[in-house]
Amino acid sequence: MDEITLNEWHSTVSSLSNQSSAGPSGIDYRILKKLPDSMIFIVLRFINLTLKTGIVPALWKVSNVIPIPKPNAFHYDILNTRPIALLDTFRKTATKILTRRISLILSSHHVLKGANFCGLKGEDTTTPLATLQNVLEDAREFKKELWIMTQDMKKAYDSISIDSLKMALARISLPKLCIDWILNLFRDRELRIITFFGLSPSFVAGDGIDQDDSISPLLWRIFYDSLLSALQQSPASDQGARGYHMSVDWPDDIRSLSYSSSSSSANVHIPTMAYMDDTIYLDSSKARIQSSIDLANEFFLINDIFINGLKCELLVLNPSIPKSFAI
Repeated sequence: MDEITLNEWHSTVSSLSNQSSAGPSGIDYRILKKLPDSMIFIVLRFINLTLKTGIVPALWKVSNVIPIPKPNAFHYDILNTRPIALLDTFRKTATKILTRRISLILSSHHVLKGANFCGLKGEDTTTPLATLQNVLEDAREFKKELWIMTQDMKKAYDSISIDSLKMALARISLPKLCIDWILNLFRDRELRIITFFGLSPSFVAGDGIDQDDSISPLLWRIFYDSLLSALQQSPASDQGARGYHMSVDWPDDIRSLSYSSSSSSANVHIPTMAYMDDTIYLDSSKARIQSSIDLANEFFLINDIFINGLKCELLVLNPSIPKSFAI
């Protein structure tokens, strides 16, 4: 929560894309990059005041929403569009700076324990894809039973309630002033829809966070981490740790070819992996993976999160029961 410096501002603004659309103010990133230092000092005094008080200006909560069509037919249904919020660029720059600060702390101290691979610097889909490939190869080679369930959520960002987000941020011990600043960004958001006939009348949004804000992926990662951590740490009743288990042994002395020589081993269990809201459950039986899904459903029920059943798939290798089953 330290004051933002001129160097920090320049470093952040220089990394912003010139192709991004302006928010309601009409000021885009190209204008921000050409501001003189005398003007930037005024802007920084204002932003630093919001950080000290936890209060954000009302105009930062106003956004113009453009509904981008999805590949499927529109059929006059707003759910068949992907809404993108055009936000104030001064707000987005401030949230980007705060996101970078929080991400650095979370990464260096390994605060988030759940197997999610988004929201922090240097993370991408490489790790979960490579891990899934190793799990599939292990199951095929050793003829082990493997159950994989893929899951997709409906409107994940819109499903985050302010109260749940507050508890998630407090769970990782973020300073109260920082929590207040973040929550005030999303309380009483005022939205206007961009239509062919111009802007619609404004209305106040309910729960949820803005999809186009740079801090939103990190907030989702923090919000979802409580479930992923619980799946990673808690046992499935009396069946041991959740997840698919893999192990590997190797000799302590690689020059020795004798199996009787001392060796070391590594064991890992992988109950779930996620990238944003796309989640994969893994286990060695139907009952065990059902236990994980039941625990997740409690989290979804509490937070009014709906699963997109049309995008969920089940894959089973080496099943010990007939294939005519349902999960």
